[in-house]
Amino acid sequence: MDIMQAFTMGLKLETQMLLDASAGATMKIKTTDEVTELIDNMSLNEYRAQTDDESAPKKKNMMDLNT
Repeated sequence: MDIMQAFTMGLKLETQMLLDASAGATMKIKTTDEVTELIDNMSLNEYRAQTDDESAPKKKNMMDLNT
């Protein structure tokens, strides 16, 4: 197992799935250079893992009807 396979196997399942989908195939069959290029390209985007619920202020003793 090379270092890139070890790295990708250590990621959360959701992140592994995102990489696989972005690569158009499983990362296991990609070369180290291909994986590095994909991760570099993905890192150029500024993704924020924030949902509307997390960004909205919470009010005590109020029921959220949006869920």
